[in-house]
Amino acid sequence: MVLGGSTIPAARLNVGHSTYTYYCISCHGSDGDGRGRSAEGLTPPPRDLRLASYKFTGTPMGYLPTDPVLADLVRSGLHGTAMLEWSLPDHLLYPLIDYIKTFSPEGDGWRDPDSEVTEPYDAGPDPWTESPEEAIIEGA
Repeated sequence: MVLGGSTIPAARLNVGHSTYTYYCISCHGSDGDGRGRSAEGLTPPPRDLRLASYKFTGTPMGYLPTDPVLADLVRSGLHGTAMLEWSLPDHLLYPLIDYIKTFSPEGDGWRDPDSEVTEPYDAGPDPWTESPEEAIIEGA
């Protein structure tokens, strides 16, 4: 299967499927739609992985994040949400990431031959660190 421009062997996807079933399915669901059996009570709800859209990767809109960026997200979790930190070894984590990519519908996201994978952008240092009061005024 071709995902994000790379051909992924079936054996690797099988490892990813097993890892997903063990760690992710209860929240993200068997179809990756974010409607697992535990999802109903979670706020915010689990991400719909079919969309191939990730809020916290620093990836510009319309682009796909790199595998190491997704790995960091899984390993760090999302504080303030039910997305836990998962300390998975690389031989399970990267096949899991490849398996998650299979949830994109044909022609969309990871399965769109025109989609581009790109590095996250660097927002640079916070320009308001020294003057938070001015930031509040500017934001108003």
